[in-house]
Amino acid sequence: FYTMPQGHIPTGSSIPLELRKPLLELAKRYNFYIIEDDPLSDILGLSPLKAQDSDHRIIYIKSLSNILGPGLRIGFTVVPETLYNDIIELKEINDLSISGLLQRLLYEMIKSGDLKRHVLRLKAMIEGRSRYLSRQFGWSTNGPCVWIKTNAPSRIHLDRLMQLNVRITPGDIYGPKWSSHIRISVISPGQEDFYRGTEIIYNYLKCEPKPNLINLF
Repeated sequence: FYTMPQGHIPTGSSIPLELRKPLLELAKRYNFYIIEDDPLSDILGLSPLKAQDSDHRIIYIKSLSNILGPGLRIGFTVVPETLYNDIIELKEINDLSISGLLQRLLYEMIKSGDLKRHVLRLKAMIEGRSRYLSRQFGWSTNGPCVWIKTNAPSRIHLDRLMQLNVRITPGDIYGPKWSSHIRISVISPGQEDFYRGTEIIYNYLKCEPKPNLINLF
């Protein structure tokens, strides 16, 4: 069973605490493994599902790309001992090894404490930006992002906001049910861009334009 329990991408949602233990109990009862993909728990201040895994049912995968930068293709996994050799063999078949330079860079970041300090800065930044969005615009966030439902297709908003030098993610790239939503990242923008961009989006949506219809009859 694959899941992203903390800061799910793209929704930003997390599995409620009251559902976590029942999920682990189901895995034990029906003898299946849970693959936990966890890119954001540390900066969201949430404990991974793996922390409650007393029956060794979880294959834990931690990517660092969302925390340190998309170009840093490195991560780690914690697996049940019975699966260790099989997973090592599959990893070797897939790519043998990742960049030794990247591994050394990550080691130095961990050893020096830079990674821990960086995570704490990101965590404080997300908390501050979430409070700002709620206080200033009444927007509630799901941690790493905010979803806004609009009255027009998101592609129209994408084009018009691009003319205002603001880039958003149109919801329809995640499926038709999100076609009238726009998604704003709380993590990615720089400080100045975040505050200026959200102000522009808010003012734009206050007088949200309707599509320009063309009569072809």
